[in-house]
Amino acid sequence: MKVQTDIYDVSIFRGLALDREIYRALGLAWIYKNHPPKTGGAFHSPPAWLLEGLVEEKRVRENGPPQGVYATLLRSDHPPKIEDFLKAKPELMEATSLTLYRTQALALLKTLQQLPEGQKGLEAFLDSLAENDADLKTLLAAYPSLETSPSHLGKLWTLSLARNSASKGIEPYSIGETVRALNELLDVSSLVDPKKPGLGKETGAAAFPSLAKSEGGSYLMRQKSAEFLSLEFRAHPLLKPAIAEYRNITTELASHPKKNVGKQIGETGKILALLLQRTGKTGDYLNWFEATQLDTPSENFLEVTSPPESRRRTDPISLHLDAIENRGW
Repeated sequence: MKVQTDIYDVSIFRGLALDREIYRALGLAWIYKNHPPKTGGAFHSPPAWLLEGLVEEKRVRENGPPQGVYATLLRSDHPPKIEDFLKAKPELMEATSLTLYRTQALALLKTLQQLPEGQKGLEAFLDSLAENDADLKTLLAAYPSLETSPSHLGKLWTLSLARNSASKGIEPYSIGETVRALNELLDVSSLVDPKKPGLGKETGAAAFPSLAKSEGGSYLMRQKSAEFLSLEFRAHPLLKPAIAEYRNITTELASHPKKNVGKQIGETGKILALLLQRTGKTGDYLNWFEATQLDTPSENFLEVTSPPESRRRTDPISLHLDAIENRGW
């Protein structure tokens, strides 16, 4: 058996999509290592929640959790049900829903890892997928400590979300860190016209419309939208509006790949350039102010001399007042 992952664009190396597909390939190799699928037969992929949970675990380890997501989940009027969650399809979700889904997936993964079966339970679950669907029944069967009770798993899952919501928040990015993270998300390129390679490439946000129209473009735009949303949680407040606009653009392209968003992309680029110019001038002023401050206090005024005594008045009234003062009156 051979598991193959095809890569069509080098930009995938800078995102989470490649990690997800590597996890998918590893999961397929594990599932069928002892039971190779028959030629032409159906096969089961690792469940979406497991792949997204692993990807989110890696992302959180590198960038920290998105602030406010856990609290949003717990404040919901309708707390998530484990049965509905396992049936969800993240490939159809927009950015906000996908971010919440990934957070829930990571919480479920941590819940399963903390059960008595631990890693062996996850291995047993993957082994069973060679002949079974990745549903709730199959998951419970791999973890006997759950006593085949969906409600018990749901309670543990909710507690995991609550614990994470109570964890200490992380520091927001500085302007420089936000710019670096944003540049990584905008580091994409696409041919202006795939049928006419001679026309050259578009880079940055200008490439989003072409990417959206390409094969798998809607999925790629949903991923980009989710990444912009994650950055928005930690971004410096000054740059959040521009990042939010890029998120809106990619969300729109995910639903309507042919929509003309050139004007929005151009205006957002101008706003971002003005913000960076303003922050650059502010930084230059602060650097100048710091550089012009004296490292040691000036000694010019350390020697304070007493003021000169006033000339003594000799007119009759002054002499009379002086005499009264001398008598102690």
